[in-house]
This record gives sequence, C-alpha cells and structure tokens, in this order.
Amino acid sequence: MNFNKIPFVRIALPFIWGIIFNLYIEISTFLSLFLLISSLLLLVFFHFSSLSKKYIFSFFFGYVLLFFFFFSGVFLSKAREIKQAKIDISAENQYIAIIDDNLQESENFYKTTLKVEQNINNPSEKENYLVLVYFRKDSKVAALQYGDKIVLSSKFQEIKPKGNPNEFDFPNYLAKKGIFYQAFLEPDKFQFLEKFKGFSIFYTANNFRNTLLEIYKRNGIEGDELAVLSALTLGYKNYLDIETKQAFTDSGAMHILSVSGLHVGIILGFLMLIFRPFGSTAKIRLIKVIVIVFSLWAFALISGLSPSVLRATLMFTFVAIGDYINRSGSIYNSLWASASLLMLYSPINFLDIGFQLSYLAVFSIVSFQPAIYKSLYVPSKVGNYIWELVSVSIAAQLGTLPISIFYFNQFPVYFIFTNIVVIPLSFFITYLAIVLLLTAKIALVSKLLGSVLYYSVYLLNYSVNFITKLPFSTIQGMQLNLVEMFLFYFFILFAFLFFVSKRKYLLKLTIVFLFILSSSNFYSNYKKAQKSTFVVFNISKSTMLNFATNTENIVICDTSLQKNELSINFAAKNFWTQANLLKPQIKSILNLNEFRNTYKSCFFDENFIMFKNKKIGILGYNNSTDFYTNKQLKLDFIVLSKNAKITISEVLEFYDVKNIIIDSSNSFTKIKKWQEEASQLGIDLHFVSLEGAFVYSF
Repeated sequence: MNFNKIPFVRIALPFIWGIIFNLYIEISTFLSLFLLISSLLLLVFFHFSSLSKKYIFSFFFGYVLLFFFFFSGVFLSKAREIKQAKIDISAENQYIAIIDDNLQESENFYKTTLKVEQNINNPSEKENYLVLVYFRKDSKVAALQYGDKIVLSSKFQEIKPKGNPNEFDFPNYLAKKGIFYQAFLEPDKFQFLEKFKGFSIFYTANNFRNTLLEIYKRNGIEGDELAVLSALTLGYKNYLDIETKQAFTDSGAMHILSVSGLHVGIILGFLMLIFRPFGSTAKIRLIKVIVIVFSLWAFALISGLSPSVLRATLMFTFVAIGDYINRSGSIYNSLWASASLLMLYSPINFLDIGFQLSYLAVFSIVSFQPAIYKSLYVPSKVGNYIWELVSVSIAAQLGTLPISIFYFNQFPVYFIFTNIVVIPLSFFITYLAIVLLLTAKIALVSKLLGSVLYYSVYLLNYSVNFITKLPFSTIQGMQLNLVEMFLFYFFILFAFLFFVSKRKYLLKLTIVFLFILSSSNFYSNYKKAQKSTFVVFNISKSTMLNFATNTENIVICDTSLQKNELSINFAAKNFWTQANLLKPQIKSILNLNEFRNTYKSCFFDENFIMFKNKKIGILGYNNSTDFYTNKQLKLDFIVLSKNAKITISEVLEFYDVKNIIIDSSNSFTKIKKWQEEASQLGIDLHFVSLEGAFVYSF
C-alpha cells in the first residue's frame, strides 16, 4: 500500500493516539495547548527556514508534523469534554424545558430527554443542559412530541453507576452525551406550554420521519413487522422489543437494524447502477456525484440524522467524491478523511463502538474481500452472486470479530448463512419501502405495496428467529482482553497475508501470534478459575447475592426479583461471562432450607450461609430475630435487607462480624438511620445503593 496516496492516514493515526493518550494520562489543558502551539511554531519555522531543504531536517519536519496532530488530538479531546453542569438538586424546583427526543414507551413509563432552558426558582443557574426524564404513563404524556416546551416541577437526581461488576456503564454512556441528571415525573408535575417555534434541521428531520412512520401504519404494517421495518429503513428503534433485538444479535443480523453503512451503501450502489448506462464522461460523472451526494444526505434527513446515519453518510460522501476524482487509493483516503473529520468535530466519536465497528467493517471489506472473492471461481450467475455475498460477509467478519468478542463476548456461528438470507431481503425491503413512500398518495398501489412489504418483513423476522433456534447458533462467553484483541488482529492479518502470498515467514508469524494469543487466553481463564467470589448486587429495591466458583454459580434473591430474569441478567450477565461462570441457578431467599445439602460450595444453615470457608448472615427476611442467639455468632459478613428491625449496636451485640453490608432493598430513611448510628460508633458499613455492589474474591 502506497501511503503517499492516502495522506489522511498521517492525520488520523496520530490524532487517534492523542485521543487515547488523553483518556489514560492526565495533563492540563494549558500544557496540551502549549505543546500544540509549540509544534505548530516549529512547523512554520522549518517550512520557511533554509534548513528544510536539508534531508536530516526534512526528516525531523515529518516527526514534528506527527507531534502536531498528536497534540491536536490531546487538546481537542480535552476541549470537547462535556463538563457536568452544577445545578441545585437539593430541593424541588420549577423548570422550563424542551423535549429533545422522541418518547420511548415501556411498560409503565415514557422515557425521553429534556433540554432545560431555565430554572424558575434560580434564574442565574446554567441553562441548556440535558436531563433524562421518565414520565409516568398517561394520555397527557402520550400527546407530547419532540420540540414541545413544558414547565415541570421536580427534584433532579444525579445519575450514578450501580457499581455491579462488569455491568454496562450506563451513566458513563449518558455522560458522553452530556446527560448527568435524571427525573421521574407524575402527570400532575408538568404542564404543556407551547409547540416548537422556529427552524431546526433535527426537528424537521424528526417530523418528516414521523410522517413516514404514519404511512407505514396506514398501510397495514404493525407489530414486530413495523418495529423491524422502521428500524431497518428509518433508523427508528423505539418499537423494537428486547426479544427482537436479541434474536437479530444472536443470528448476526443486528447490523441491518442500525441504519448505517449497509443502508447508505445500498442507496449508493443503487444510484451508481442507475448511472452506469450513461457512460463516464466528465459531465456525466459530475452530475452523478452531485445526485449521489444530494440523495445520500436526503436519506440521512429522512432517517432522522442519527449519529450512525451521519457517520455512514459522511463516509460514503467521501467515497463518492473520491470515485469522481478517480485517484488510485482514493477509497482508503476517503475513509480516513471522513474518520478524521468526524473525530475533528468530536474526538469522542472514536470511543463510540458503532464508529469502530463501522470503519473496521468497511476497511476490512475493501482490503480482504477482493482476494477472498478471487480465491474461488463460480461459473453460474446465481452461485457467483451468493459467493460475492459470502466473501463480503467473511471480509467484514474478519475485521470486526476480535473487537466484537472484546465488547460482546459472543460469536454468531451461522453469520454467513444469515447474511445470505437477510442482506438480499433487506435490499428488497429497502427499495420496496422507498417505492411505498413515493406512492403513498395512491391508495390502491400503496395498500398493495404495504401488504407485500409486511410479508417481506415477516419473512425476514421468521428467517432470523429460525437461525437463532438452530443448534449452537451462538457461542456465548467468548473473552478477549485488550492485549488479546490486538494479538487476534495480528493473527488475522498475517494469516490473510499468507493466504494471499503463500510466503513461509508469514505462516511462521501466524503460528507465533496464534500461540501467544492462545497462551494468554488460557492463562487468563486459568486465573479466573481459581477464584471464588461473593457479590451483593445493586438492584433497586431488591436483594441479590451471588456465590460463584468455577464449578457452581448460585444466586439467591427475593421472590419478586427471581421472576424478573431481565433485571438479573442486566446486572450480572457481564460479570458471569467475564468470570467464565456457568449458567446461574437462581433460588428464592425464602426457600433456602430446601437446598441445605444441594451444593458443594454452599451450605444453607438456619443461622447463616456457609460459602467455602466464609460465613454470611442475612437479616430482614421472615422474622429477623430468627438469627438471634444467646451467644455471639461469629460471621464474616452480615447483609441487612428489607429494612431489618435491628440497630447496628444490636448487630454488634449478637454477632462477631467483620463486614456489615446494607443491600439495596432498604429504604432511604432506614439507610440514613444506619449511617448516623455507624458514624457515632465509628465503624464502616458498605451501603450498596450508595457505594455500588459489594464484591469479595478469594
């Protein structure tokens, strides 16, 4: 690869290094700006100095240029960091705010984001910060729309992490979007003020998308078919339920529900196909690139201008322009240019998983697919088309497999079969949806198209669900740490280079990296297998204790939580995966005597739980005094639950205990009392709802 033909790689790589540097090493904004300006002044000096003509100094100039882009990444990522607004959360205040997103419906709430314009009780407070709001379900709430202005009365709460081991860091995810506070609103706590006034491209895009969704509904598309169609064509995911998302994830088809590279690529490919018969004169090529760029951004507008759509549209805009310029290597240069521009606008884009997956998939398709495709000759047209799809799917998987395992710990076994089915279907559905939207005013035609579209999406959903139910459809629990992820990439790179060139030294390097990767992964898993872990999870208003070894994974919890598998998995599934644990056996805390001698690692006594050599008592279920004895019972841990009718002094009187844990099933009032008593006694307690989950490994 000739790097002179892809100059943007020289910008993007040091810029990315600068962003990563800022994540892990703290330097002041002033110092980063000083180093940035210094490197810029050095560049200017060498450019105008006669020294630049000497070879050694021109070499030095290249390094200074790298440092300039490196410190650009450091400074811009520091400058773009979204600071938490300091607001009054000590009391209930009245606010004027604008609804900044579509309402997402759940069983009991509507969720959305508000942009606060004014604190009526404190007009001097900072304005235009975002708050995550949960409205109690009500017809009054259902009538609200994106852009509406409301007045509300609420006491905002800071969004804090649950602290559960390996749990998805939702507060950090929201913080990257500038959301640090949340509120829960009853219908009587807000009043509608006025509809949106003025012009906003995002408001216009959102309204346009809502109009298109109504067209789908009017033409008989509903239920799961509406949910998948609206996600596939318009990037609207509010209708998708957890089961549908999981099915598409497990089958390896989740990428078609995110309007991004695939969908924008479909539009680009369709337009290029249309222009093919017109030749390639300079005038035709100019008209083609103008039409393509306009169409891509029109599609982005229709799709609601979500971040993934903007990323893909910008990427393929550069690709289209690069194709117009017709320069060798332009596809790589276009990709690096679009990535550089996105990171320049917001360096935090680099940390977005969607950003990483999108660019890795496209880079690997461009790099690997031609060689994979040429490795097998298929004479028939149908067979050749299928092989082309397979080669694209393999290439994309090669580029995204290590990072997908790193983030998601699973691998869809039938991804090739899935893509052979879902990609042609998604092409057909996308084009048919476009025709339906264009003919929406012709009732007879639109009803017919709506019916065909409904059954096409039904077939797509059926295919995905069928694939997920095949034996061994998904390999769960796969793990790679950061170092192993990069080792995996080196293994893939050298294996592919050997596949292309058949050079022996590349085979040796492939084997070396495979050996290092396997050894590292084996050692990591061995270390995990030696651990026993006791966890008290932080799940709102619930008790959940986890006793985990390499041979047993036992969960005991309150009866209501036992029936809520979704909440349990959300809190603990990542921990179980990362620790290489077996599928958990979930038992009610009220029925422990039934399992007295069932497990090797746990023994359930009427006064305590013995986990390996650790004794754990639980107070608060049934009658708390059941555990009281005439002499001090020696315990390693006591968990106070369900507002146990006991003081900390009484705990210390009845038990010789090392650690007292207050779980998240207790009320705030009770926690406050125990806090005050512990402070007077001069002892430390672990408050799960305030400090996060309690984790003890030995």
